[in-house]
Amino acid sequence: MKDLLKIRKRITLIWLIAAAILFVYLIALVGSHPDLAKAAGSWYSTSIMPATGLIIGLWLAVARTGTGNERVHSMAAGLAEAFVYFYIFCLVMPLIGLVGFKGMSFETYFEISQMWLALLQTPTLALLGKIFADKNEAEAPL
Repeated sequence: MKDLLKIRKRITLIWLIAAAILFVYLIALVGSHPDLAKAAGSWYSTSIMPATGLIIGLWLAVARTGTGNERVHSMAAGLAEAFVYFYIFCLVMPLIGLVGFKGMSFETYFEISQMWLALLQTPTLALLGKIFADKNEAEAPL
């Protein structure tokens, strides 16, 4: 069993840092290539914003209930963190590999990456929801 509050904080911090770095990168990209504004905005809003909104909304929801000494199963916590890390990896590494090394256009990358990111987004968001909605088994009603 792991401390639920620490897991929530770590996942939130990792996600928000990655989202902010990608946001700054896209602002710089659009600044140098204004024609990419629509494609970059669409990619960011579908790939990053759903999880960001979910995390912030779940923090607001659990803020009222308090965050005592709740614990979560290690496997659930590890799985949620692993999916978040893998999702971030799948956001960044293809961007570096396909655009940086293979010379693919940004527009093409933004378009095709939404296919695999959509497949990964559903289980990632589901596991994030589980971690934020989880309660200590000893406190949960039968």
